[in-house]
Amino acid sequence: ACWDMFLGVLIFYSVVVIPLRVGFDTPVTQIVVISDIIIDSLFGVDILLSFATALVDDEDELVMDREIIAKTYLKGWFTIDFFSTVPIDKVFALFQSADSSGNGSGKLVRILRLARLMKLTRVLKLAKVVNKLDLDSWNPAVFGLLKQFTKIFFIGHFISCFWYFMTNETVIDDDPLSWNDEFTVPTEEGGEKTIAQGTLGEQYTAAMYWTIATMMAVGYGDIYATNT
Repeated sequence: ACWDMFLGVLIFYSVVVIPLRVGFDTPVTQIVVISDIIIDSLFGVDILLSFATALVDDEDELVMDREIIAKTYLKGWFTIDFFSTVPIDKVFALFQSADSSGNGSGKLVRILRLARLMKLTRVLKLAKVVNKLDLDSWNPAVFGLLKQFTKIFFIGHFISCFWYFMTNETVIDDDPLSWNDEFTVPTEEGGEKTIAQGTLGEQYTAAMYWTIATMMAVGYGDIYATNT
């Protein structure tokens, strides 16, 4: 149970951080690279453990035969676990570095960023993790409310990150200004700066504000799309 809860924390971390990195193109520091390697390795360990973990069959019988366990896992969760663990973005990076001609390098960079979203399939593992936890002591109403709130937060978070990603990837030089260049936030000196010039926190807050206004109300609030 402790291992499953630990995996749940890692999954929640992944589904929050990965869209943020892709949408806002945050810098990849050495700490980020090391943390990604550690987390991917832990999910790799979980794959290995899944081949040796007893399971309960349809007749509520405990199955400890390794061959049956392996076949069941390969037919079930293995595909999801594999694609959420293998660093697809690192594979694309290797192909990019091998391309000495530089042709299509811009497209490869965008593909490299989007390839990280494959790790979001980890969210599907939450169902498996929750099923293994003992939730009998939880109030069903509280658990249901928490589950619904988590879903709304994740959807809003993903839309916010994707919307900001579109401002960086779809605007060309002769287009009208995008919303993050059109709207401003105050500076500490009392002046103004565009959202694009703001900090990551200011950019995320503005994107989340638009998302909440769009999801929860009629209209787009003070921030809205400025080009098509």
